[in-house]
Amino acid sequence: MGSTADYTLSLDDRENRKTYQNSKIAFFEGVFLGTIYLTYFSQHAEVSESLEEIRKKGKIGFESRIYELRWNDITRTLSNIKTDNNYEYALMQDLLLLLKKKNFVDFSGFLDITLDMNYSPLFDPPLLKPKRPKVSFSGFKDLDSAVIVSFDKRIFLEVN
Repeated sequence: MGSTADYTLSLDDRENRKTYQNSKIAFFEGVFLGTIYLTYFSQHAEVSESLEEIRKKGKIGFESRIYELRWNDITRTLSNIKTDNNYEYALMQDLLLLLKKKNFVDFSGFLDITLDMNYSPLFDPPLLKPKRPKVSFSGFKDLDSAVIVSFDKRIFLEVN
């Protein structure tokens, strides 16, 4: 099967499922609930395209059977779940740690914005001849109004 729409339609058909090499799919006799796009970024456009392709094939009722789910949604949800069961809590914390290490989280600000003023680069940049302005600029009062209005880029021309 090539597209997600084809894959979804084939899994919805019990006879088509029997053609799969994966025995868990081939011998599954239950009801196919749907396809989930589990991704880092939103797949709204691809979900919409798949639904349109399914509609073109004359199938209906798949709007509630193709979903998009982003990893950071899982991370956020797991962070908010409260449980008194120690096993569930340990499992969720372990999964949360993995998801955070994989950076499957929403941006929540910078943790530390302290600047290290003693930073030294690994390699020193090559020495460059400093550039000097061609014209010394003492303020806008020395410029004529046409230059000020047009924000002429030649104000700070540099000599090579």
